[in-house]
Amino acid sequence: MSTVLPVRLFHGAWRRNDDGYWIFQRRPSDLGLTVLIKPTETFEGLQSIIRDHYNLKPDTPFTVAYHPPEWLLEPEGTRTPPTPITTTSEVEAMMSL
Repeated sequence: MSTVLPVRLFHGAWRRNDDGYWIFQRRPSDLGLTVLIKPTETFEGLQSIIRDHYNLKPDTPFTVAYHPPEWLLEPEGTRTPPTPITTTSEVEAMMSL
């Protein structure tokens, strides 16, 4: 049995500033969502959780991306682009952090 882990989700957009640093700009009206996710969660399952919470229609496109902790981003730090999640193996990789 896999232990579920809390993951905090936010609606917003990644922006790269003039100095080359990536910054996540959270939508001001979004307070975030903490969900419990299995380390073996599928990409489709994660998409379903997000669609349900944000009331997104099946044909509404969206992207899931994250930044690992800064100590994992060395030597570039937050100049490293966000990591997109498009497959189940990428969900598992994020969950292993």
